[in-house]
Amino acid sequence: MNRKIFTSLICILLSLFMVFAAGCARKTPEVIESAQKSPLENTLHDVTVTDSQREFVVNAGKENASTQYKLLVGSGLAKLRAANFIATTLSTATGASFAIVEYDPEGELAFGRESKYIAIGCDELFVDAGQSMPDADLGFAGYYIVSYGDSVFIQADLDYGYQLGALAFLRAAVGYDMIDEDCLVFDKSGETLPDMRIAERPDFDFRNYTNWMTDNKLYGMGYDTSVSFMGVNGVGFHNCHQYLPPDKYYNSADPENYHPKWYSENSTYRQLCYTAHGDAQEYQAMLEASFEVLKKTVDENPEKNIVTFTQLDAPYCCECSACNAVVAKDGSISATIIRFMNDLDDMLQEYLNGERTVILCFFAYHTSLEAPSTTVEEDPTLKCNPNVCVIIAPISANYTIALDEGMNEAYAEGFSEWSHYADKIMAWVYECNYHWYLYPYNTYSSMVDTYYFLKQNNAFYIYNEGQRINKNVPCFGKFKEYLDAKAQFDVTVNYNDLEEKFFSNYFLDAADVMKDLFDQIVQWETYLETESSFGLDGGIYQEVADEKYWPRGLIESWLGLIDEAYEKVEHYKNEDAALYEKLCKRINIESIFMRFVQCTILSYTYSADALQQMRQSFKEDCAELSIVEYREHEGELTALYSSWGI
Repeated sequence: MNRKIFTSLICILLSLFMVFAAGCARKTPEVIESAQKSPLENTLHDVTVTDSQREFVVNAGKENASTQYKLLVGSGLAKLRAANFIATTLSTATGASFAIVEYDPEGELAFGRESKYIAIGCDELFVDAGQSMPDADLGFAGYYIVSYGDSVFIQADLDYGYQLGALAFLRAAVGYDMIDEDCLVFDKSGETLPDMRIAERPDFDFRNYTNWMTDNKLYGMGYDTSVSFMGVNGVGFHNCHQYLPPDKYYNSADPENYHPKWYSENSTYRQLCYTAHGDAQEYQAMLEASFEVLKKTVDENPEKNIVTFTQLDAPYCCECSACNAVVAKDGSISATIIRFMNDLDDMLQEYLNGERTVILCFFAYHTSLEAPSTTVEEDPTLKCNPNVCVIIAPISANYTIALDEGMNEAYAEGFSEWSHYADKIMAWVYECNYHWYLYPYNTYSSMVDTYYFLKQNNAFYIYNEGQRINKNVPCFGKFKEYLDAKAQFDVTVNYNDLEEKFFSNYFLDAADVMKDLFDQIVQWETYLETESSFGLDGGIYQEVADEKYWPRGLIESWLGLIDEAYEKVEHYKNEDAALYEKLCKRINIESIFMRFVQCTILSYTYSADALQQMRQSFKEDCAELSIVEYREHEGELTALYSSWGI
């Protein structure tokens, strides 16, 4: 069949599927802006940026660009890193070089309204200039930016705020945005420096990455650069055995160290028993042993503020008679964990003596996912201490729809219920199919709505788990990284605006073709998810590697769009070789999914020679793109290549 005729038929089919999908309850990106959301009262985005004629960079964008401005930086690594990032980015944007000067409060710096400084964390100078921090709560990562004469102050209550303060200044000064580490956007020339008054905090104090990223990208996109979490013996999560190792306390031949009541009776998943089987003496000993490890961890991490005490990555908690009695009375095994964490936190806060804020986190996960049913009014011991945080991880939810929609209603109610028991909530959500890394998982628009819902329920930390090994994630993983960075900072973002900005800047001349490919994949996925006969539930372990979902004609039509995208950027080959190489890499990433389908579930439809060539090309490109896994746990591509004989 003629390829153009075939492609037209595919497009007609997709159009029919679009009509079907539009009639379903699921929102698609085209209608997301019309979604009705109740207003938020727990956000701070007080941003006033006014254009001025104040000269910032002379001959901005030219080889002879120059500036009189210097970066004046207070003491501390967080402030220095912010200064370095601002200097490097301003140089990229304008061509001018910005010197960094260390601020010495004991020195004789001549400073006045005509001075030309970007002052970062210069506390004494800030006060001397008659400035003061706003009354608004800046939280852990908020910041305050204010113009004073020709200078600008960037201040924060805590070191975490200087990262986002640096990015906010760059947005105001040069229209900065990081689409990807090698794709920066500047909407302003930098010729003039506007007046600024910005009091702002991110909608989530801490924001974690979706996929593998360099530290520079994490910083430049506004993600938490992992400065907040302490590792317990290097382990951040599922670390309860780092506190109480079974080899030390369960398998010990030493009677003084033998404490079997600290553990569940389930020998397969040796979770902890947070009641010590109802033995008060053993419970106290368990607390004291845990606290010794906690104290050591806190002492070794003086710059960090969050530490976890979290159950194993397994579905079963303790089922001893004492724990079962608590479940019968309070409705959930989580009641035992809350009380234990409160007691442990009491010991920690007494030790800290108000000189430092440290938040202690525990999991609501698998069998401990549900909050208690006994109210805190009935039993105040079930109210988490102010610095005790629950990490809610609804692993069985459908993330292709918002967390407060459809089948997710029970999980949404869970967040609402937990808000009665904990003032601090961390949401651990998921953005990947863990059985099939290289297949699309349709959370592009739904995750924005999920973030909004989580903010409504007072979540202060987001951990959105994606792929942590593959350095490039196909199926528009780069778009997810960009989208999540923006939506975690401000949950009221407009999805359509971000989509337009990403595609136009990331793919340049190939933007329309790649946007067409993206739309077709999303529309097809929406159809698969909403057509009940396919049996897909939108979960993170759904089995999508089936030919009935991905017919050869459809896959090849999408690869045809990849070919068109390459043609669109061909002219850069002679005009700008480096840019051409970047664009080809970006397009190539998006071909990996379709080629993986060809090499696996559609392999029998190709001749032996054609299949061998496709598989060899797939292997070479994955190696170049640092794509090494196709599934979680024992899913290394090298093993697959061996089975292919290449």
